[in-house]
Amino acid sequence: MTDLGRGYRPRKVYLDTWNTEVLFMVDEDNKVVYVPVRPICVTLGIDSRTQVDRIQKDEQYDGAIEEVLVPTAGGRQEMVCLRAKEAAWWVFSIAPQRFARTLERESCGDEAKPYGCSR
Repeated sequence: MTDLGRGYRPRKVYLDTWNTEVLFMVDEDNKVVYVPVRPICVTLGIDSRTQVDRIQKDEQYDGAIEEVLVPTAGGRQEMVCLRAKEAAWWVFSIAPQRFARTLERESCGDEAKPYGCSR
């Protein structure tokens, strides 16, 4: 586990399309951005334990995983985080049928139709 006070700083980005904020943890010492897995899973409506197990067992993520204390509404919590590049690959590797149906309904407006939404 990495101490939040040693170089990791939280940064939030608001995503209009999904009406949500995404939390990034920035390792300021090494200039690396990490994405906490659990909040992304909550947003997508998928089980975070299953995804963390999948990530930890997949050797393509070796060296890209950090356990970081992340600020939450209930206080700092230890979370598995992925380096940003690998986090993007991980999200793209999730089968869309696993996503919450409400997510598809919320995000498939006219601007999303060219990207595969079939609403």
